[in-house]
Amino acid sequence: MTQGTIVLLVAEPSPTRKRLSGVLSAAGYQTVPADTIAGARSMLAARRVALVAAQLDPASGSALAFAREMPPQMPLLVLLERPEEMNCFLTAAIRVDDVIFAPFVDAEVTVRITAALVRRRADCSSSAAPATLAFSGWELDRRAKSLTDPAGHNIHLTPAEFSLLEALARQPGWVQSRDQLLGAIAGREAAPFDRTIDNLISRLRRKIEDDSASPQLIVTVPRFGYRFNAKRDRDRASATFAPPIDAASGHGRSAIQRGGYC
Repeated sequence: MTQGTIVLLVAEPSPTRKRLSGVLSAAGYQTVPADTIAGARSMLAARRVALVAAQLDPASGSALAFAREMPPQMPLLVLLERPEEMNCFLTAAIRVDDVIFAPFVDAEVTVRITAALVRRRADCSSSAAPATLAFSGWELDRRAKSLTDPAGHNIHLTPAEFSLLEALARQPGWVQSRDQLLGAIAGREAAPFDRTIDNLISRLRRKIEDDSASPQLIVTVPRFGYRFNAKRDRDRASATFAPPIDAASGHGRSAIQRGGYC
């Protein structure tokens, strides 16, 4: 899967960038470096990039603008120095697929990039992605952004709660880290980083668990994250995946939007 897959590595020249580039190349990826945001834009226009891994300064308006203009089908993995820097992306309502914090562990970066590509490929290649995720009698309607309990009652969810539950329900049985789940809700809710996911999990448990103190659906996996234990029922409907054009950016389907897998 990795052979020839182009990863755009956006970072100033440094031993860390050189090391990560070598690690990704050894894993079979074709790494294209970009020293600046302007250089990254040029590379996106000229090459068929599969994923962007960017070491961005959240205090930089140009860095946030670059992250915001990523098309929906382009996986974006952000490399940050400190956990609290993620709040800038949350506050600015910027989508990221995953985030890794320094010190950057070689094996972790490779695994996270591969996982992000697998998730995005699954999204883009599925011509019949379920519109309603059904589990244990519950129904999560992805189009209506609604949750219905087994008795047929609508359960109110905030946008962040909905995105988090959707991320969990789409991969039942999988353990997902807090960083991965944070990527799913990025841009939905600005909250203190270190407790964002834990607080949202607690809120979801109070809404969907029979006993939130002894959860059966969303289970904590110590030192790793959370696992969705609910059994997926037969999904009720299907929807064709069609990534929207980012009208807000003013770019339409420009050169930067031709990358990715969709």
